[in-house]
Amino acid sequence: MGYRAQHYEGTSPVLTVADPNLVKRILVTDYQAFPDKPRFEFGHVLDTGLSNASGNAWRRQR
Repeated sequence: MGYRAQHYEGTSPVLTVADPNLVKRILVTDYQAFPDKPRFEFGHVLDTGLSNASGNAWRRQR
């Protein structure tokens, strides 16, 4: 198994995943369970890459 860790940002749980099979399951197989995600506060630095895109832009890239 790859790396997995959970922490909280305020009261929101955050799961960090680095297991390739689990990442594929989240982004491809079970994407309906993850309809969107919070936007990073430093979005202007990263533009709209996969880690910072939201809505339809995120769905197209994943």
